Amino acid sequence: MSNQMYNRKEIKKNARGIVKRGYWLFVMVCFIMAILTSAYAGSVAVANAYDANNETTEAVQNKISYNDNLETLNQLYAKLMSRHQDASELEVDLVIMVFQAVAAVTSTSSSMMTFLRLLNASSNGTAIIIITLLGVGILLSFAYNIFVQGVLLIGEKRVFIESRACPNVSVVRLFMPWRYRVVRRFAWISLKKWIFLTLWSFTIIGGFIKTYEYAQVEYIAAENPSLTAKEVFKLSKKMMRGNKWHLFVLDLTMLGWQILSMLTLGLLGIFYVNPYITAVRTEFYVWRRDSLDEQGKLALCDAQLAAYLGDAPYDDNENSVFVLGAEKRAHRPIHADRKYTVQSLILLFFFFSFVGWAWEVSLHLFKDGVFVNRGTMFGPWLPIYGSGGVLIILTLRRFMKNVPLTFLMAMVVCGTVEYFTSWFLEVTKGIKWWDYSGYFMNLNGRICLEGLLVFGLGGCAFLYFIAPRVDDVIKKIPLNVQTTLCVILCLFFGADTVYSQFHPNTGKGITDYPTKEQIAQSLALKK
Repeated sequence: MSNQMYNRKEIKKNARGIVKRGYWLFVMVCFIMAILTSAYAGSVAVANAYDANNETTEAVQNKISYNDNLETLNQLYAKLMSRHQDASELEVDLVIMVFQAVAAVTSTSSSMMTFLRLLNASSNGTAIIIITLLGVGILLSFAYNIFVQGVLLIGEKRVFIESRACPNVSVVRLFMPWRYRVVRRFAWISLKKWIFLTLWSFTIIGGFIKTYEYAQVEYIAAENPSLTAKEVFKLSKKMMRGNKWHLFVLDLTMLGWQILSMLTLGLLGIFYVNPYITAVRTEFYVWRRDSLDEQGKLALCDAQLAAYLGDAPYDDNENSVFVLGAEKRAHRPIHADRKYTVQSLILLFFFFSFVGWAWEVSLHLFKDGVFVNRGTMFGPWLPIYGSGGVLIILTLRRFMKNVPLTFLMAMVVCGTVEYFTSWFLEVTKGIKWWDYSGYFMNLNGRICLEGLLVFGLGGCAFLYFIAPRVDDVIKKIPLNVQTTLCVILCLFFGADTVYSQFHPNTGKGITDYPTKEQIAQSLALKK
């Protein structure tokens, strides 16, 4: 479409051809983006679907939700009344009525109840700790949006641009910002765009216009990461001058596809709509790129990309290096298909067990506003995560060159570990430490599709990126220190295991899942 007038039909035709040639690559890339970012949020609806009409779960969970809220509000009410002994009977009755109404309409996961729990804890030292942790959590969430989500959006655009002419682009290319050490530059561009759009959104119409004015930012950064943020935004404005309306109308023509995706709970989005829409936007970018003057094209000049945007072949193998203009070439990525020592495997087990524990504790803290020591044990570890991580290393290294297969195998390995761990704990202890009943595609409440997808992505991240980097750190530790550390951790873990066999970690937020008797009673009351 070089030097041609705008032709919407031609753009869509080219996009369909690109999707057809690289179909499974685009499906995998967009699926990963849907899980890790908010780019295609509606596409994971089928995985996140929760059966609200499941009478058993709904009856029990509603009762638990109401009781939790009422308990929190009763405690807060007692504090208020203790400070106002001279309150009239009418005032007391009004306070009670308001508190009960709030308890009836507010869920345990709401920000209001989280705030009230923090307020309720203000008389003891835990409030400062919890508020601090929540503050850290908010900062981490913001950092994730900038350093992961924003950067991945640029990586995604690189995949789509390269795939226009190259048949051998790997899904790993999505993570090229980390492989080639340009994360900070991309994160700054992402942050700057977020700030601009946030400020412009206060003008209402300005936010809408600027959204399209900055529409090419990710593509420009993906093509030439040596550009500064100022240059990227300036070039995007230049490319979109007089063309914002074209892109807006192009987006409107995609609404039908998005509606079909919603009607299929995101399944059509995963398998066609998301790749197609992104390919259409990529073709729009290429059209605008070809319309630039020589100075603009020179600013976008990535030697690799410029070569194959014509008819030149492009080789996306381990030896290809992401060109950074005049800057120094990036370090080559580390080798993930390495052999791990026994000490490394033990320390990786504890590392991943701790990460899993911190993850679940954080989720509960941000959801309910209280600290809960998750898991069957008392130490800061969840061995189900550590076991899954080590098993992935031991069993899936041979499949590493096939990323989609590795992802599916990671789901199988983690799902097997989770299912039989749940079964064993329920049979031996008579207690449930987790229950997915009511979630889409759950198996006896022990595993569900949403959890397996997360484990699949987490397993791949652990195998390809996290484990090798942690192993590099471990290798810097003297061997005798590694061995000593392994022995100490194993002793503490063994003691915790023995104690937990006789006194398992139970309680609110840990094992408060309904038993069959509670379910029967709740259903009887409901009838």
